[in-house]
Amino acid sequence: MNIRFAFSRKILAASLAVAAVGALALPALSATPAETVKLRQETMKQLGGHMKAIKSFAMEGQGSAEDVAKRAGEIGEIAARIPSLFPEGTGMDEVLDPKNGAKPEIWLDWDNFLKARASLEAQSRALAAAAGGGDQAAIRAAFQNLGKNGCGNCHKPYRIKLEK
Repeated sequence: MNIRFAFSRKILAASLAVAAVGALALPALSATPAETVKLRQETMKQLGGHMKAIKSFAMEGQGSAEDVAKRAGEIGEIAARIPSLFPEGTGMDEVLDPKNGAKPEIWLDWDNFLKARASLEAQSRALAAAAGGGDQAAIRAAFQNLGKNGCGNCHKPYRIKLEK
């Protein structure tokens, strides 16, 4: 009887987890392509804001290692949501307003796009760990690695920089 109850609890927990993940993806699925692009752009601006603040500490000593750790954690959370921000039909050739730099290669090379996303998440965790140690040189190295192998792994193959 206890085994059956424990098994039922595991099934319930797994079902709730699947429902929660589905609920997080639902807004992007129900949005129009233009709304999804706008949300994606806002999210990427948040990432840029985190990177700018982290850079201030890593390169100039402004701020705190605790803030770096917090922002690195937020980058990791955003990285986990990236696939939902890039549904098919939201590439630069498919959505004219607002402009976006999402190349069609994202959807043609989806598996590698997901690997690049995973790298961003892993590099953000490494930066958070370095920030936990408080050593500015280690934070700087982890920050540079995040830029090159986290952000860069997506931006180089999958993004066209748009002129303002």
